[in-house]
Amino acid sequence: MAESNIKGMHVAILATDGFEQAELTEPKKALEEAGAITTILAPQGGDIQGMRHHDKSEKVTVEQTLDEADPSRFDAVLLPGGALNADALRVIKKAQEFIQEMDHQHKPVAVICHGPGSSSLPSWFEGARLRVTIRFRMISAMTAGPGRIEK
Repeated sequence: MAESNIKGMHVAILATDGFEQAELTEPKKALEEAGAITTILAPQGGDIQGMRHHDKSEKVTVEQTLDEADPSRFDAVLLPGGALNADALRVIKKAQEFIQEMDHQHKPVAVICHGPGSSSLPSWFEGARLRVTIRFRMISAMTAGPGRIEK
């Protein structure tokens, strides 16, 4: 798919402490290189702690809190992995509401590794068509179609 499909898209990257470093920073870089505008969202302001597997890594600065974020202002959302990240977001009501509203608006939701643990999987994926790939391709995931991921 042409990378131009993503140019100008505003992509929310929803994470909190314990996100897997490469699963946030590398897709963010790829999205921005393809012309997307990214915003890091978290339940709290300040910095959030990244991980490289079990070891602490770099922190990233939160650009907008969930209290400030309006799903209608974003074209897609990315949920990076990290077991701690997914476990924490799964129980934060505002995170669930943000993800669900993006889905209700038929906007792409890209998830990486443990990222699906951030959502209420059984009900959230009911009736969805899924694309499962071994290698992550952010641009492909974001251009799969409004609100759906295909095989």
